[in-house]
Amino acid sequence: MAWEKPPALQVVFYRDADEAIELALKERNFIVQEKVPLRLWAEDIPALNPETKSIVIENCQTDFRSLFGPEGLFGFVGRYGGVPTNVGSGGGVQPLAVLSSDMSVYEAVNRINEGIMSMEYDKLYQVVELQKKMALEQSFTYLLGPIKTALRPRVVTAHQLEILKSYCADLWADCLTLEKMWLAGELDHIVNIEEEELEIARLQPWEGSPAIIASDGLFNFGAKRPVS
Repeated sequence: MAWEKPPALQVVFYRDADEAIELALKERNFIVQEKVPLRLWAEDIPALNPETKSIVIENCQTDFRSLFGPEGLFGFVGRYGGVPTNVGSGGGVQPLAVLSSDMSVYEAVNRINEGIMSMEYDKLYQVVELQKKMALEQSFTYLLGPIKTALRPRVVTAHQLEILKSYCADLWADCLTLEKMWLAGELDHIVNIEEEELEIARLQPWEGSPAIIASDGLFNFGAKRPVS
């Protein structure tokens, strides 16, 4: 049987939720989800403006990636920049800070921003140059030079970290379930692989053996003011 290339991913936007659901039920190969506003992925981060030699606030898109394995959650990667946030498109990385006080993430972020904005330009410039120097020393570079680092960290709470642990544990379990369904042939209508390649792939099933899984996305954890 000749291999047939799977159809290209098609994204269709509907303002009417009922109409979108009706299409998905009719065509069967559609996933219906609410469009996430970009503002939920964005944060206000201080930055240097070399032209005016001033410190400004930039609204940056952010991306939070959880890393987990068979023992659960073990790390994160925070990125920021434009759309998309990947380094190849000019994005950078954002450090992570755990908020241990009772104040909200929104308040903590604003206080950090205000502290950075109150600094002298020349002193903050030295901080940025130190970031670049450390990046070069650690070979944290991409094409033209050191990968840029946000001046303010992504702020999360200890409670949010606990929720992330549960989220990642559930996601690992979901992956195991999907593999069982795939081996049983229950996903053949979705996974379109040539029979010979499929036979080779099934010779060594994963079955939860050591692996690193990354879950991209996740919102700003309350860094932006809620919209009523």
